[in-house]
Amino acid sequence: MDVTIDKIVLHTNVTIQEKSSKYKKKSATVSTTNPTEIKALLGLLVLSAYLKSNHLETEELFNDEICGAVYTRVISRKI
Repeated sequence: MDVTIDKIVLHTNVTIQEKSSKYKKKSATVSTTNPTEIKALLGLLVLSAYLKSNHLETEELFNDEICGAVYTRVISRKI
């Protein structure tokens, strides 16, 4: 599984670098990723399917009153 995660990180970072080079202003949301972040994202996707919240909009997923603090503790809503 680590090989697959490493490939995802590699290709994601290539895409991030290509797209971010076109931005005039750099921000914290335009940074490369790492295996830990990818694993966290995949974990949240599996969790949202398990909790049957995978149909919710991001505003609802990141609303602590609706879904608790699970999503906001793991990842930023800003993408």
